[in-house]
Amino acid sequence: MIMVVDAVRLILFPAMMAFAASSDLLTMTISNRVSLVLLGGFFILAAASGMTMMEVFSNLGAAGIVLVVAAGFFVLGRRFVAFVLVVAIGHFPSFTGVTSTRWRTR
Repeated sequence: MIMVVDAVRLILFPAMMAFAASSDLLTMTISNRVSLVLLGGFFILAAASGMTMMEVFSNLGAAGIVLVVAAGFFVLGRRFVAFVLVVAIGHFPSFTGVTSTRWRTR
């Protein structure tokens, strides 16, 4: 049974990431089913591998922290763009010129 759990663990995540990447590349959308399959797979594999409830809640807490940080960066990114467009529009061309030349030299 342990070998089956390990095989599913090693196949499920990369397969779902490959599916998400290919669907994002082709349609520029990632289905919510990918997240639901990963979440369901986590609970099934956690039960099959004998994880304690503390370990399950620790993993869910870490996932929640990552979700909050990613959402925060998303919101800050939009606010930064709005800030640049409203306040610093005069300096924006020089800023993009400096950053674009730095990226080209790398």
